[in-house]
Amino acid sequence: MKKAFILFLITIFTINVNAQKDSLSLTKLQSKQIELENKISQVRQNQLNYKIEKDLLKETYSTNYERIQSIITLILGVFTVLGFLGIRSIWNLKKNYETELNDLRTLKTEFENDYNNLIGKQNTLDKKIEAIDSINQEQDLKLKILDIREKTDDLISKRQYLQALEYITVGLEIDSKNTDLKHSKAFIFYRLRKYKESIKLHREILKIEPKNTTSLFDLAELLLIIKHNEEFKEFRSSNENELGLDSENPITIYLDGLYNYNIQKTDLLENNISTILNSMETDERKKHLEWDFADLRFAIKDEENNSLKEKIVGFTNLLSGTWTKKKYLESIN
Repeated sequence: MKKAFILFLITIFTINVNAQKDSLSLTKLQSKQIELENKISQVRQNQLNYKIEKDLLKETYSTNYERIQSIITLILGVFTVLGFLGIRSIWNLKKNYETELNDLRTLKTEFENDYNNLIGKQNTLDKKIEAIDSINQEQDLKLKILDIREKTDDLISKRQYLQALEYITVGLEIDSKNTDLKHSKAFIFYRLRKYKESIKLHREILKIEPKNTTSLFDLAELLLIIKHNEEFKEFRSSNENELGLDSENPITIYLDGLYNYNIQKTDLLENNISTILNSMETDERKKHLEWDFADLRFAIKDEENNSLKEKIVGFTNLLSGTWTKKKYLESIN
């Protein structure tokens, strides 16, 4: 009985507890519903406010847009006017600039032409100055060489050959190709009986001046004096035009006579002498050549005395104008 009563009490308590729980849940739901309704009401209010603000902003934007558009139009108009005026100003400025640039180019061209003309004149003047300096130097050298030649000729005339050689050496240091000094040196060696040295100098002269007749004839005679007969024949053959040899030329007759003397051809030598005799009167002294033949006489003085030697000596006396025709004929009879 007690157990049944206790169970009854527990059941009633449980029902009360559950009823209280349901009551609390219902209360919470009602609170949440009210809260949701408030929020929905607030959202609707916000939407209404947003719509109002949107309309206000739209109206304000529309008004401001029209103002801004008007201002922009005005500004663009101002810029258009200023731009037109500016373009005209720039165009005028460009035109003026191009004009000034063309003037500057013209001025530059004129300046360059004047400068080039000035440079040309300066170059011409420099060349003239150089030419004058060169001429002055050449004149100075010529004067020095002329002075040396005068002293050399004076010493040679006095037979002071060694002193003359000293001056010639100085002169050739100044002008190594001076043929006059070389010829004087060759003549001194010729007089000093240094025939090989003299021949060498004459060949040097002929390399510089192939038509130097003085060296041509001196070399031809030297070759015969030292009895280089074959070398003479070769030299004569290779320089026949330069020597201008012909049968009537006294130089040709002399060289042929000396060659015939060297090869001991008495009859041919007599023919050479006869050619000279036939051009002379009996008592006439005729200077056929401006040579003294001293070197030839010196070269043959130690040779055996015979009729051939007498003929060549008499031949040179005829050519130099020392003997008359009569004197020569008397000497060989």
